Order: sequence, then C-alpha cells, then structure tokens
Amino acid sequence: MVKRETTNEEKKEEAKEEKPSSETTSKSTTETANSQEQEGVQSEKTQVAKLELVMKKIDAKVKNPIKNLEIKNLIKLDIMIGDKDALLMYQNAVFYQPKDIYLEQLKIFDQRQIYANVSLASYIKTDKVAIKANILHELNLKKQRLLIELEQLKNG
Repeated sequence: MVKRETTNEEKKEEAKEEKPSSETTSKSTTETANSQEQEGVQSEKTQVAKLELVMKKIDAKVKNPIKNLEIKNLIKLDIMIGDKDALLMYQNAVFYQPKDIYLEQLKIFDQRQIYANVSLASYIKTDKVAIKANILHELNLKKQRLLIELEQLKNG
C-alpha cells in the first residue's frame, strides 16, 4: 500500500513540475526550426533534471532499498511509456536494405560417381566393426529368447 501511495505522490509532483515555460516565435523558417530543436533539447534537459530531483526525493523518503528500486523503476517506466513520440520514430524505420547476394551463383554439382562399384550395403557387409556389432546383436537376441523360454518353463 505504501508503494502505490508514494508513486502517485511522485507522479503528481512530477506533473506539477513539467509545465513548459518557453515560448516560440515564428520570424523565419530557419529560426523556428532552430528554436524547436533548442526547445526539444531544453525540454530533455529539464526532464532529466526533474527526474533526478524526483529520484532524490524518493531516496530521502524511502529507506528500504528494495522498495526504493521498485518505485524508481515504476517511475522510469511511466516516463518511458509516456514518451511515445520517441518510440514512434523507430516503428517504421528501415535499419538496413535487404540485398540478395546469392542470385548469380554457378551450378556446381558433379554427376560423376567417384566410387562406382561401392555401395553402403556392400561396404557394411565387409566392415569389421559392423560385422562384430551385428554378431553381438544376434547373440543378444538369442539370449533374450532363451531367458523368455526359461521364464515360461518355470511358470509352467
């Protein structure tokens, strides 16, 4: 309950402090563009200064470090969510142009058979390791059959 009250109080204080005080004049297009840029930079500086002020107030009021971090994170998230204009700039931005680099490749495929008279089946038949594995497998099957027959004879 304390956390929600503190965040609401801080938001109210932050909202009170964020009243813009700069005025723009439209004498020429370059002056207005420059003044808008300066106003944007100034507003960013004031927002940072206000955020630092709010963070100092939180440090002064909330002594529990866990709650302190939670409140600070909530306030920062609210500021980030509230500043949607900064994020909208990146919504439809193209960061890189796609480029197909594999369109003009040579068709490299050799149809020749290097080992014309050797197949996998004929190789396995003459492979010493495969022969031994096959013999062990057959012996294991025979062993299992004999064990099953013994169990049937015991049980009657």
